[in-house]
Amino acid sequence: MRFTSTLILLLGLTSAAHAGMTVITLTDVAKMRIESLSFFIAAYLLMALFVKWLWNYLAKSFGKLPMLNYRRALALALISGLFLYVVLTMISGARELLTPGAWQKKGYGYKLEESATSGPDRSAQATQLRDILWQFAKQNDGHFPSSLFIDEITLTGAQKHFAKNELN
Repeated sequence: MRFTSTLILLLGLTSAAHAGMTVITLTDVAKMRIESLSFFIAAYLLMALFVKWLWNYLAKSFGKLPMLNYRRALALALISGLFLYVVLTMISGARELLTPGAWQKKGYGYKLEESATSGPDRSAQATQLRDILWQFAKQNDGHFPSSLFIDEITLTGAQKHFAKNELN
């Protein structure tokens, strides 16, 4: 066993001898991807080792917890990683629901739309909303609207929360 692992290590460290032969190599991008993947795989394997150690350490204190072997620790790390992936996907989906139209797809990810980040325009819209709400309150004995969708208030721009409900 020790001889085999030493042989594999030595073969992995040797460089290719070209000697006039055609050599097929990976592109720089492919090399970087393989290096990144190997780093994350190694980090995942180390994390599973840490999960095993932590679980078994806690199992000594809590008698009902079974001891965990490395294979089950890998499975536990994978399942918890998938769970976190689903949760983070739901959070990013909620971001779009809370600010509809503000996020635009750029490549693989999403970026805030330029019109949503412009300060003076948003500030002007917030000022317009404030003035219209105070005017509504003056006309209705100091009471603000009871619903987000009313006919009396119309806004221009992105802040249309108090616009007429199109479904009714």
